Amino acid sequence: MEKPLAKGLVARVMNSFLPPILILLTLIIGGFSLWLTPKEEDPQIVVPMADVLIEAPGLSAKQIEKQITEPLEKLVSAIDGVEYVYSSSQEGNAQITVRYFVGEGRESALVKLYNKLYSNQDLIPPSVQNWIVKPVEIDDVPIVVAALYSTNPTEISAYQLRRIAEQATQGLKALEYTNSVNIIGGQPRNIEITFDSSAMASRKTTIADVQRAVQLTNSKQNAGTIHVNGLRYELESGLFFSKASELNNLVVNVVNGKAVYLQDIATIIDAPTEPHSDTWIRYGSAERSASDPLPAVFISVAKQKGANAVDVAESVLRELDELKQSQFPDVVEVDIIRNYGQTAANKVSNLVSSLAISILTVVVFIGLFLNWRSALVVGIAIPISYGAALGLDLAFGYSINRVTLFALILSLGLIVDDPIASIDNIERYLKRHDLSRTKAIVLAMAEIRSALLMSTVAIVIVFTPMFFITGMMGPYMAPLAFNVPISVMFSTFVAFMITPWLAKKILSKAEQEGAYEVESTLLYKGYKRLLMPMLTSKARSWGFLVLVACIFVIAALLPVLRYVPLKLLPYDNKNEFQLVLNMAENASFVDTSNVLRGFSDYLVRVPEVVSVSAFAGLASPMDFNGMVRHYFMRNLPHQGELRIVLAQKNRRSQQSHEIVTRLRRDLESIATQYNADIQLVEVPPGPPVMATISAEVYGEETTPYNKLQEQAKVIAARLARNEFVSEVDTSIQGDYQAWQFIVDSEKAALSGISIKDINATIMAANKGLVIGYLQAEREINPLPITIHLPSNERDKLDKILSLYVRGQAGISKQEIQGALFDAPQPLVQISELGAFRKRSVQQPIFHKNLKPVVYIYAEPIGLFLVK
Repeated sequence: MEKPLAKGLVARVMNSFLPPILILLTLIIGGFSLWLTPKEEDPQIVVPMADVLIEAPGLSAKQIEKQITEPLEKLVSAIDGVEYVYSSSQEGNAQITVRYFVGEGRESALVKLYNKLYSNQDLIPPSVQNWIVKPVEIDDVPIVVAALYSTNPTEISAYQLRRIAEQATQGLKALEYTNSVNIIGGQPRNIEITFDSSAMASRKTTIADVQRAVQLTNSKQNAGTIHVNGLRYELESGLFFSKASELNNLVVNVVNGKAVYLQDIATIIDAPTEPHSDTWIRYGSAERSASDPLPAVFISVAKQKGANAVDVAESVLRELDELKQSQFPDVVEVDIIRNYGQTAANKVSNLVSSLAISILTVVVFIGLFLNWRSALVVGIAIPISYGAALGLDLAFGYSINRVTLFALILSLGLIVDDPIASIDNIERYLKRHDLSRTKAIVLAMAEIRSALLMSTVAIVIVFTPMFFITGMMGPYMAPLAFNVPISVMFSTFVAFMITPWLAKKILSKAEQEGAYEVESTLLYKGYKRLLMPMLTSKARSWGFLVLVACIFVIAALLPVLRYVPLKLLPYDNKNEFQLVLNMAENASFVDTSNVLRGFSDYLVRVPEVVSVSAFAGLASPMDFNGMVRHYFMRNLPHQGELRIVLAQKNRRSQQSHEIVTRLRRDLESIATQYNADIQLVEVPPGPPVMATISAEVYGEETTPYNKLQEQAKVIAARLARNEFVSEVDTSIQGDYQAWQFIVDSEKAALSGISIKDINATIMAANKGLVIGYLQAEREINPLPITIHLPSNERDKLDKILSLYVRGQAGISKQEIQGALFDAPQPLVQISELGAFRKRSVQQPIFHKNLKPVVYIYAEPIGLFLVK
């Protein structure tokens, strides 16, 4: 007769209602967590970072470094929690990037930075004209980028596209949980005053006269209240310009009692600003026939912190679709070139499908070797473990991103181990006729208890060190360090608390005479035949160990000998990559755009390419990688980018990394033809870095900066000779020259003319000067009034020299009968006050943690391309 069974944990739980309650609870929690947990492309990495941008016109790079950059670096490096301070000093401006330790609170970090800067404003040199702090964070990265393009450029131009996009952003900004909404590309509306230098000279009028007249006339203000016949009225004075035509009759000067109107000396037009950049989209052969470049503007939408990227992206797409149907002209099309909400949703779908496939695979596999009832018990354990893990993700603030999904899929193989071991042993014990069902299950679990617990402890120990990884890799890999141990721990919990109950309810007791003998099984006989020869012979045992050791050494040598590529993380199979273009520093945005078109001619013929979006002279909407590399500041005329969209994964045979590797050689050949430098940028598999290979050249305190640059060139040349390295570049700027107007100070003083007025006149003639704003009621953005020379005269130095500047009262004096009086204010041509000289622009000077440095960047290209 059986002895009463000891009331252990397994026995008590197996005979209670707790297991079905736990099954139902974990499945409900898992379902709601999968629905409620924010879904996004990348993990939320809290790395407080801010750029301090400083303008100090006229100072050389060396002056900027000594007077501004170095004192500010010392100031901000003393802030608690600052890990790195980067800076670049160049002519007229500086940029200082303050980066805190990973995990520092963003709000407190920014408060400390602002406090340090504002409390030391008295130390700011007088040469600093302006400074601003620009925080940078992952929630600034747009999750949706839409291209608005015109199928008929003669009907809808880039200017009109931008006007349409400006109206569209109003609805997008009103959507729930959207963050910044920006427009990239196109020309905004502008009131342009192009003056006639000859007409101005004949009427004794200067640019300063026009500026003063606009600013003094374009004014309106509240002057109080007035009471008339017992009623109160607001009292106002002045009137803003509301139409460009109103500027025609503006009196800018009075000469010999005759008024000089603005229309007498200039042409006023209401038109788009002159282009300083170029954006377009071009379609490849993956989904349609290749097209010519079409003018386009791009709308980027970011989400708020903690918001669900899937929900935000879907609301943005719905709004854009409604706008297209109700407001956009027929020739304006909308194409989504980035949708991180969709990619996040796809990854969640992949998780669910992987879960379903894994359950089916396990059920079929175990069903073949045991029976379908055992397979069903193991299949139920998988969603229970996942449901509990997803519930803890939601509770501890983790989002569902690519690292979280990678962790859950990785843990899939570990989750099934404990239930399989449990059900296999339970099945074996149930075949014993001398045990009751309950006792057989309890004894089976007791036999493997230590093994299950120790395997779980081992996995937890292996993944625990990942919590202590420093730098950006730490929070990036935190979902992996959290989800794998949690999933395995819940799997062990399920093995002890739920699997025995399921086994009791589902498994049938074997009808078998006699005790179960493992020696009689086919598996035992085959394993014995394989193992016994090595156990009975010492020579065979040592031979087998030596063979295993040799195989291990050979496997370890494969990456050393470069037969197997060695990487920390595999590349994700993305639907996009980026081509970053750097032309010679003296190239115009038109040259840059033309070179981008040359690259696109090749790319649109690639069968996997869906579209190519170009950005010449301005930055494309940044991604996570570009945020760290500061690609969002690439707004110079010689800089350009291509955003290439690939076909969906199921419509191409190669992964995105293989495609980029395949195209690299041809694209580098095209770059050589144009004497340009390119980088092919993919979404990195881990946290972004400045470059895969990055070197920093330092020297002694007395080492001249040009010596560091020379050594950097030597290292870069050595890297370029390596067949496995490409895209070698340095932080050294190419040769670049400037025309500088050298003022004859004596002549200027004799004429009562200040150098500041000369500088302002030259800048207004060439770059243009905003002298006021038109107040149009229906305009979304302020409408600037800009004055400059006509475009066909702006690049001619003789036209600039022909302009006149008026002397200021009080500078030049004359003596009349022993008393000093202000001399008449002469009108002097700029050519009489100096001359233009060509000079070389100084190289920018980089610092890292207060030390001068020169950077070297490169990318490994692997064996595939070399072969």
